[in-house]
Amino acid sequence: MPTNYTTPLLIIIVSFFQEAIPVLERLTAASVRNARALQMLAQSYFETKRYPQAADASLKLLTLKPESPEGYWTLGFAYYEQKDWNRASRAFLRYVNLKPGQAIPEFVLATCLDQLGNAQEAIVHYNKFIELDDHSS
Repeated sequence: MPTNYTTPLLIIIVSFFQEAIPVLERLTAASVRNARALQMLAQSYFETKRYPQAADASLKLLTLKPESPEGYWTLGFAYYEQKDWNRASRAFLRYVNLKPGQAIPEFVLATCLDQLGNAQEAIVHYNKFIELDDHSS
């Protein structure tokens, strides 16, 4: 019988992010120009379900690197988890413009637009998702 390692692994990962946050906070406070540390901080906040802080760190990253797809990815999901569909859709639209040709971001963008009641634009992005999806995930 196979053993399921998913739950213990997730506990270890979340623990890692929780432990990393104070170090990354000190690092980014000492040097707000450290884009990589800001990205890691945003991701750590996100993984520990601290979505408003993840959005704030992502916005700080995007002031340093306005063309950072990773910044828009984390920002979009931080807003998505808070059900802020308008801000999430803007972040994901920026992401798909920076990194076109990926199925999952098109689906998430379509979902946000659908939540906003923008059915026609959502359909456009759902169709892009279908075109791009290779059924591997």
